[in-house]
Amino acid sequence: MDTYSEFDSHLFQLKHLRRLSFSNCFLSSHRTASVRIPSMSDWSKLANGLEYLEFRLNPGLTRTIHNAFGCLINLESLVLVENGLTGELPFELGNLVQLKRLVLAGNRFFGQIPASLGGLTELLIFDASRNFLSGPLPITLGGLISLIKLDLSNNQVGGKFPGEIGNLKNLTLADLSCNNFSGGLPESIQEMPSLQELLLSKNPNLGADLMVISWKNLQNLEVLDLSYTGTTGNVPESVSELKQLRFLGLNNNHLSGSIPQSFQSLPSISSLYLDGNDFSGKLEFPEWFYEKMGSRFRVSDNPNLCCTLQNMSSRHVPVGIRTCDQH
Repeated sequence: MDTYSEFDSHLFQLKHLRRLSFSNCFLSSHRTASVRIPSMSDWSKLANGLEYLEFRLNPGLTRTIHNAFGCLINLESLVLVENGLTGELPFELGNLVQLKRLVLAGNRFFGQIPASLGGLTELLIFDASRNFLSGPLPITLGGLISLIKLDLSNNQVGGKFPGEIGNLKNLTLADLSCNNFSGGLPESIQEMPSLQELLLSKNPNLGADLMVISWKNLQNLEVLDLSYTGTTGNVPESVSELKQLRFLGLNNNHLSGSIPQSFQSLPSISSLYLDGNDFSGKLEFPEWFYEKMGSRFRVSDNPNLCCTLQNMSSRHVPVGIRTCDQH
């Protein structure tokens, strides 16, 4: 029979407690009893004062959280990082309407993201990365109008992106990499002017079409990673209007047509990965561009692509690509 260590009952008599953190407290061992989160009846005794609650790096903290924290209506930060927690995320998390930070990364949570979270209009950071979450994104996430950072990477979330994601006007980071999204990019992404990092790599069935997005609307975009997403079609010239763009990852897709020469006019670009596609034609970038980019410009594994020398030293020819005078 399993046994469970208990939290000291005196803890829940501290009715004016505002901050509570457990870090590296509950370690996993076959010699020690596993620990479960106390019930809502215990946490309700702290509901009037508690604003910050953290459980970090506690692999011995197991089982589900059920509705335990749903009564903490004054909570502004709930951090559950790198524990042994499992089960579905409870609907009652939507009761925490004062939340500004909800971090659930590195646990074993599964199931769908509760639609109730869409009511957290004060939320600035939502990080549920490195779990086993699945199902589609609820359309209610469009209600997170204050959200700045969204990280759902390394889960099994899938389906089409809801158009309501365009309501997140303040979002600067969207990391949805390593999931199962499909159905391409929603056009509403172009309505997110604050976006700085859009990370969608390793969603193999996404099948994005870059031509449906007016990229010039995303003038704050610094990082765009669509590698390993099954992206098809051509690269629009409007991508070259992203003056803040420093990283562009389009590698290992099914992109075709020519590589826009206007990429050389991107003032901030430092990493440009276009390898593993079906690009064709000639690369005619000036020598200074190849010198600037070095090994961070990758175009190999595009069989129909070649590089013109144009009085340029052959040492600047990108790795894995032939010169146009070779047959």
